[in-house]
Amino acid sequence: MVVYHGLSDFNGVNESVLTVGTFDGIHLGHRKIIKKLVEDAELLNTVSCLITFDPHPQNILRLDEQPNKKLLSTIKKKIQILEKLGLGVMLILPFDENTAKIAAIDFLRDIIIEKFHPKEVILGHDHHFGYRREGDSSFMSTQSNAFNFNLKVIGPVESNGKIISSTFIRDRINNCSITEANKLLSRNYEISGRIVHGQHFGRELGFPTANIELDDIAQLLPPDGVYCVDIIIDNKKYCGMCYIGNRPTFGDNLQLAIEVNIFNSEIENIYDEFAIIEFKEFVRAEIKFDSKDMLITQLKKDREKCLN
Repeated sequence: MVVYHGLSDFNGVNESVLTVGTFDGIHLGHRKIIKKLVEDAELLNTVSCLITFDPHPQNILRLDEQPNKKLLSTIKKKIQILEKLGLGVMLILPFDENTAKIAAIDFLRDIIIEKFHPKEVILGHDHHFGYRREGDSSFMSTQSNAFNFNLKVIGPVESNGKIISSTFIRDRINNCSITEANKLLSRNYEISGRIVHGQHFGRELGFPTANIELDDIAQLLPPDGVYCVDIIIDNKKYCGMCYIGNRPTFGDNLQLAIEVNIFNSEIENIYDEFAIIEFKEFVRAEIKFDSKDMLITQLKKDREKCLN
């Protein structure tokens, strides 16, 4: 897969099968689109192409209306997943106020047609692009004859009667429904960052931890509590339990911590290493204990649950 960050270094392709979208999380609904994209590109003997945006458009368009939308996948993770799914070319367009003002017809003519010359365009059923979201499937259908491309619109994927969407998955994570979110993502939900020095509260309790500093603060953090996780360091995976919270047992107004107790005492010298935390199951919510001994007793129970 070839990845382009912006139009400046992208000379275009002679022809393609193309899709457009933010694809946050690349969940089961997105995977249905990508699968069709790759299959049709092979059938038409051309290249599969995808246009996406960074940062998330809603964090620019609705900045005054709501807090920043937290992401299910960083750009780095999107690239990894899309490469595994067989995508040929990925164009990441920087999204800012100027991008938001591009009319749908201009985006279609100057970028989609001029740069990709699509034989076929595949869109999700609810995708919109261009100023005031004018570029929907109806708009593309009216333009397909003029610009000589075939349009395919992919319907929604449902789970238990609910349409799978990035928003729905965020809601599941925010409600600690980690196993359900993982099913909808077709992978374990993950965050990533560097291992940094902490305040050694875990070591004091007999549960030393790797403290994580997020590499992208836009990543969605699950709610405060304890989780069964896998942690990947230097391409090696270890089981562990992750704590997210402000450590209320140790005092008030402490800085938010993301820390993993790794179930392997042989791991050493991991400071500054890059780590990926894969969330497998919610264990319990954050609790303020009356004593450190009570906390230690609970941590032993948490560890046992994770090991089981």
